[in-house]
Amino acid sequence: MDNDRTSIVQALLPLMRAALGKVEARDMSDATGFYLDGVLFGILSAGLLHFRVDQQTSAPYDTWEQAIKEGEEEEDTKDMFSHGMPTGGLKFRVVPPFVLDTEDSMAEWGKRAWESAKRAHKASV
Repeated sequence: MDNDRTSIVQALLPLMRAALGKVEARDMSDATGFYLDGVLFGILSAGLLHFRVDQQTSAPYDTWEQAIKEGEEEEDTKDMFSHGMPTGGLKFRVVPPFVLDTEDSMAEWGKRAWESAKRAHKASV
């Protein structure tokens, strides 16, 4: 794992653990996966946190991304989408920066990601 990714993971883990519980980080070839109870719900890729989504949880991401496209968000957030999607494609979406501002928002968005991941995992077994 490169130094930048290591630093970001070390900053994210305490917040995730405070909000969600026993989150584990596992190194992948070009990303880091975040797991809760053995289920992958988040990925750190290209310096950006991505959460698992499905039809039940994608609406807040769509709303935020639309606000960016319409210029309602800060200019620097538009660059977040120039990195492309992680390997999971639309199964994982970039987490809005404001989610990292509070434990409550991390808990809310993280739990939705975990629930999405559990539904996907259950459907695949």
